[in-house]
Amino acid sequence: MHSFGGLEEEERRAIQIVAKKVKSIHEGTMFSTKTLPSRVIIKFVGMPFVTIEDLRLINISNHRIRSMQLMVNQGSLLVEVRRKTQKPVIKKRLESSGLDKATLRNTVTKFLSSHATVVRESDKRVVNAVLECILRWTWKKAAAEVECTRDGDNYKFKVEKLQCVRFRQLETLCDLGDYVCDLSLNFNTRVLSFSVLRTNAYIQDGQAKRRKT
Repeated sequence: MHSFGGLEEEERRAIQIVAKKVKSIHEGTMFSTKTLPSRVIIKFVGMPFVTIEDLRLINISNHRIRSMQLMVNQGSLLVEVRRKTQKPVIKKRLESSGLDKATLRNTVTKFLSSHATVVRESDKRVVNAVLECILRWTWKKAAAEVECTRDGDNYKFKVEKLQCVRFRQLETLCDLGDYVCDLSLNFNTRVLSFSVLRTNAYIQDGQAKRRKT
């Protein structure tokens, strides 16, 4: 499934460390590698699910990890590992069209309107922040479907038809506050789920603040 030909010893060791960490989480996981000039892409398959805590453990397993991406449709986790250090290259900054804030606000407003019986008035700000975060993941990509239900004082979210999402993007959702929890992706059902706990913190502040790191 994988070949270490042409890789330095330290690069091979980095791959083995990452693979060992993933297998400690899900023993039946298999992996393959693709070697590029600046990085090695490790593709893990056979994971039934993965939590944000799992991803954090994988991320800190080796300093060479550059990024991680959940390929929901393919049922795989891609981990990019840096190869030997190269001299920095200054690239010309390309102008990119930013997020259409008007469209974002309209989309969120329609969602809150259709869930008026679910979302309390005092919770609209935090739900708004959650929805904006998800929309940023899928901007200019295939739209995802979001289901929001209330269980007592807390909210349960399910995101379906999500094609892919990066670990750093998931962290932006968790960075909204400690009230975002239990985040996990089920590769079998292709559903990303998480909870939003109702707390006095965001209600009293009047806005959803990003947690300081």
